[in-house]
Amino acid sequence: MHQLGIPRPELQYRVDLAGGRYALLDFAWPHLGRWQEFDGESKYADPDLLAGRTPEQVLHEQQVREREVIRATGWSVTRHGFAQMATFDAFAAYLRSIYLL
Repeated sequence: MHQLGIPRPELQYRVDLAGGRYALLDFAWPHLGRWQEFDGESKYADPDLLAGRTPEQVLHEQQVREREVIRATGWSVTRHGFAQMATFDAFAAYLRSIYLL
């Protein structure tokens, strides 16, 4: 991201949620009202990361968390994974397509 000239994100940005809980956002640009999450496929397949949950349950929990963060911040979110990062140029094109460049 730095090499692409994107404004420096705040990493693992804490957002306080209802009930005394919080979320840590992978990348946040508070001044832009945006955040971005990196999603690896392993959280849907690795038994240790699933911790007895189904992939569908993990996805549902992720969606609930995302809605809670949006309610708490009013910010927009985008996601990326390894598919968008296959090459430097592919990642640059992805980032340009979403908003930052």
